[in-house]
Amino acid sequence: MKFLCLSETKKQIKRRIIMIKSFKKGSYKISAAAILLCLVVSSLTPANANAENSSISPSVSTEAAGTLDKGDGLKFRIGNESTKQFYSLERAVDYAGFDFKVPDFLPSGFELYDVFLDEKKIDNQNELLIRFWTNMNVGRSTKRFDMQITKGNLLQYLKKKQGKADPTIQEEAMEISGVKGTFLTKKLNYIESENHKPHTIGNLSKFFIWQDESVWYSINCFESEIWSDGRTDVFNEISMEDLQKVAGSFKYAKEVKDARYSSKAFGKSLNIYDEKDLKRAEELLGFAPKLPSTLAGGFVPSRSNVYEVTRSSYDEKDNSQLQKTPSTLMITIYNIGGKELNDDNAGSLEILFDQGKDMFSYNALKKGYVNVRNPVTGKVKKVKPRLLSIKGNEVFTYSGGGSGSTVAVKYVWKQNEVCYTAEIPVEVKNQEEIIKAMVEAPSLVFRSNL
Repeated sequence: MKFLCLSETKKQIKRRIIMIKSFKKGSYKISAAAILLCLVVSSLTPANANAENSSISPSVSTEAAGTLDKGDGLKFRIGNESTKQFYSLERAVDYAGFDFKVPDFLPSGFELYDVFLDEKKIDNQNELLIRFWTNMNVGRSTKRFDMQITKGNLLQYLKKKQGKADPTIQEEAMEISGVKGTFLTKKLNYIESENHKPHTIGNLSKFFIWQDESVWYSINCFESEIWSDGRTDVFNEISMEDLQKVAGSFKYAKEVKDARYSSKAFGKSLNIYDEKDLKRAEELLGFAPKLPSTLAGGFVPSRSNVYEVTRSSYDEKDNSQLQKTPSTLMITIYNIGGKELNDDNAGSLEILFDQGKDMFSYNALKKGYVNVRNPVTGKVKKVKPRLLSIKGNEVFTYSGGGSGSTVAVKYVWKQNEVCYTAEIPVEVKNQEEIIKAMVEAPSLVFRSNL
């Protein structure tokens, strides 16, 4: 007998999204690994298939989130997050709101890691943070540097006080490769607790900052932290020679020829914000996904992602790993009113809806019983699912899953060789209406005017 688990838990998904939202420059703790909820579904001894049956037919809107026409100007958006993470320069250009330049030269070994867009961050203007790393997905020591781009005054912004710490600033007018700007050295000390022990940390950052027409640019060429216990962490570092080459190579994004601006760090993972991302999601998944625009109770999609995950099967007797199976899943989080997820409402009710071609959980449920592994205690419990019939589709449901003190009801079904799973907190009413909407929702359709 065996049970399975997919990567990480629902709580960890939530934390990753919150970390993206609350991302601060200098923090490199966002995982590049595939992240998905733990389904904790297992196959057990086959049992009779006479699970309880019920048929539901309440009226509910199954309108898809949009019928997508390529080139017709349809503005299709998912969620309302003010911070967005992109894995290519092309997607950042779509959302920046202004024209900007990027380097066409990158030092040896450096590649694009990701691009963050923070709306109205500096002087009420959008800010782009572009991060470059070496040795991605290799496991060796990683070197980094990053740059900021905005129409707000970057020089004044970087000189400002951060939190309770007053920085010490040194400014030097400097011309690098024909670019006239300011070389800024910034030092600040602050206290941070680790294992309930306070540490004094000295941060040293160096920037080359300039303005080209109405756009400000900053290259963070060095950043380190020295802890009071003697540790030193170096975040960013490139040589002066490389800085000269980078600063002298700036071109508008469409004119870049030599530098590669598509990240390899995230594999098949994808953040979905609009129709371009949904089209890419279809390519990664191998099928056109579903995305109902509204669900009973006022739930609307607030976040949607594609993740490349590995399903691990374990022997129930000794917990030894039996096999690993890669898969690609799309998971969408629904919140009431599409309220943006953050630390203040991290405990709010949310519905998780995922879809992919891996049929393991569905096939396990068809055997009549499942093992449900408690995400908190790790204990495994044998559960008999209830069987619903919706438009001729078998939908298995059982209590299990959730994270922390949240208890959820899971629903699993198959349509057109795609396995769908919904996880709904027990507090949510009209659950069968919600599942009916998901089952009846059409796959998103892409049309071309060509």
